[in-house]
Amino acid sequence: MAADLVRLLGGDWQDDLDLNRLERLASEHVLDNLRTRSEDMPWLAHYKAGTIWPPSAGMVFQFEFQSRPDPDMLERMAEYWALQRRQLRRSRKALGPNGEMPPIVPVVVHTGRGRWTPPCGTGPPRGGNEPPDLFGYSGYRLVDVKAHMGDGAADGNLARAVFALDAARADGVSAAVERVAKLLGEAADEALSRSFRRWCRGVLGRRLTKRLPSLANLTEDPFMLAQTLREWEKRSIRRGREEGVRRGREESARLLCNLAARRFGGATADAIRPLLGSMRDEISLAAVGALIVDSETGTELLDGMRRLAQSR
Repeated sequence: MAADLVRLLGGDWQDDLDLNRLERLASEHVLDNLRTRSEDMPWLAHYKAGTIWPPSAGMVFQFEFQSRPDPDMLERMAEYWALQRRQLRRSRKALGPNGEMPPIVPVVVHTGRGRWTPPCGTGPPRGGNEPPDLFGYSGYRLVDVKAHMGDGAADGNLARAVFALDAARADGVSAAVERVAKLLGEAADEALSRSFRRWCRGVLGRRLTKRLPSLANLTEDPFMLAQTLREWEKRSIRRGREEGVRRGREESARLLCNLAARRFGGATADAIRPLLGSMRDEISLAAVGALIVDSETGTELLDGMRRLAQSR
């Protein structure tokens, strides 16, 4: 998952990184005043053998997930960058033979639906093909989730598939779940699979608990959940159609009663209302409309509707 997030940054400079061998780093830092600060997800990507990069062990990516724009993001990420440098120096993690620091790449993952407006750097915008700044902090890279929710979600990138699942509408949830489950199976990452099952129980369970009988066992297997969601979608569409037909009949009956009241008075309208309840097809309701127009009196209308109800 972290490797696929890195791939979303683009750039030829990634070719020197072994993205199949990422290492999670400490995300909690102890400050000089003994207070702690946490960041979301720092990962170390090791260099491939024979690269011409600096002699440090790899490159550090700091992922910070944001649901809404923060005008102070540039300063926040600078603080995280400095804390990570201090942590690496203290732990001697990923340093070169002479204490060379690895490049640290801050990345903001914007999960909100709005537009990201804060500046990402202190200078002109940097392109995705440019390598990270090796000498200091000059800003952060932005991954805007909205840009990765289209057809590209099927390209085998797990991060993109998860973004698409999080944004899926009810009629697309099953396909999105199945896509993520397939990629997890290919990745053979049991820890991530467990996290996905917990996510299904916690998020999909809350969203769909009123529509599905139980998610307690379904999420033991994501494919089973996807199949159940497909069945739910079919039932939901069918119920929606049935509900539309029912509301249409009720509206037609209401209009027919109003028309009868205008022609023959409220008493006649009240008398035909229970008879209308037994007529559930469009042909019968159309026949009632013709009777209201053709009848001369309320009694004639009632007699005609009784004969119509008996014939049904």
